[in-house]
Amino acid sequence: MFLRRVAIVAALLAGGAAAASAPPTVATFGTIRRLVRERDATPKVVLADVLRLPHTHALGSISDLRGEITILDGTAWLSYPPARTGGRPKVVVSTDSREQAGFLVAAQVAPGQWRKAKVGEALSSDGLEAALRGRIEQAGLGGADVPFRIDGRFSTLTLAIVDGRLLPAGARTPEAIKQANRLDQHSDVDGTLIGFFAAAADERFTHPDSRVHVHAVVTSARATGHARTFTLAPGATLWLPDRL
Repeated sequence: MFLRRVAIVAALLAGGAAAASAPPTVATFGTIRRLVRERDATPKVVLADVLRLPHTHALGSISDLRGEITILDGTAWLSYPPARTGGRPKVVVSTDSREQAGFLVAAQVAPGQWRKAKVGEALSSDGLEAALRGRIEQAGLGGADVPFRIDGRFSTLTLAIVDGRLLPAGARTPEAIKQANRLDQHSDVDGTLIGFFAAAADERFTHPDSRVHVHAVVTSARATGHARTFTLAPGATLWLPDRL
């Protein structure tokens, strides 16, 4: 059973590897639509199965809406909401986690598959989608689901960590999910955004009316979560997949 699970995950992530002109395959385990509209946060994949594949990048939520998942080049950053109001999130960093995702979007991108570009202007959460759309089209990746990474200095950063205990029974709207979050504020810190740009705003791995889903990792603060709002200082580094 264990080997079968790993084989299934590997097959999903490697689905487009044979196409020499294609970007890395983006695989989803569960969908945002099912998570929000059907309240389906049941386990979809064991993180250890995903982490065993080299150079995996991913984001999602822990099963039963117990927290957030960010995977940065094969290392999982898991953020659990504070046990009490005013407390700090609990963050666990692991390369072999037995946790399960209620939703996950993932791709394998090796170091040599990234193309590097500098972002000369300040970049905000409000302007991220438009900025990425233009750069993705210029890179010849239009029409595909595209993983991306941005390294830089955050002037401000608000991380959201889902807490299913705050979600009213029967709530099935994006706004209800948004309200069931604990917020973690940071400023003037170096960090990394891990995200996915969708070929279409179809709620597979993005929220309604959006084509971008992005998480952040702040190593110095041992923090991660959904990047709800942020401002990146000029000079950030954007990494997009190369066509290999």
